[in-house]
Amino acid sequence: MTAPKQQTVWRPESTTRRPFPITHLTFDPSLTPWSVPAQEWIKSHRLELDKLCTNVAVFDEKGQLLLVQRANHDYWMPGKWEIPGGSAEVEDKNVLFSAARELWEETGLVATGIKRLIADGEVPEMGYVFRDEIRGIRFCRFSFEVEVESCQGVVLDVTEHQAFVWASREEVEKGMVGEMEIPVTDPPMRELILAAFNRGQ
Repeated sequence: MTAPKQQTVWRPESTTRRPFPITHLTFDPSLTPWSVPAQEWIKSHRLELDKLCTNVAVFDEKGQLLLVQRANHDYWMPGKWEIPGGSAEVEDKNVLFSAARELWEETGLVATGIKRLIADGEVPEMGYVFRDEIRGIRFCRFSFEVEVESCQGVVLDVTEHQAFVWASREEVEKGMVGEMEIPVTDPPMRELILAAFNRGQ
């Protein structure tokens, strides 16, 4: 297998994190239900959940989506690809800020606004519910398309991810960027990634 095009993928040796820089985040009015803390959302919906988590779709000027590759030492799906995301934390101002924080921590990109909810699960407004069998945690996932200050200068947290790529819908469908395979973590993540490309629908 030949190497991908120059700068298609970057594998940093280390990363230095500054404090989370975002104090204000714009969002579409349709996203108001997620402008509350995660535990408040869970309580108000009376669901048997342990935590909320978020995933983030970032598109560049070419309409390509940012994918990140899980670290080879990770306990779950090492070496597989996904969009950035992670658990909402108690310290997060609300669910939308959770998404922005995860994007910052995993990629160094600064979110300026949350554009839309991405259809995920049978009822998108209720999220995609799954259980982490290894940790015994029941999650509900919400995924958002996010605007960023710049798509340049991605800096990965190498404890979680080891590479990134900007991919088109066709490349995701083929599972290839150039001559490099990009296997996605699992079928629900693949469905989510493809749903992210349904912009303006």
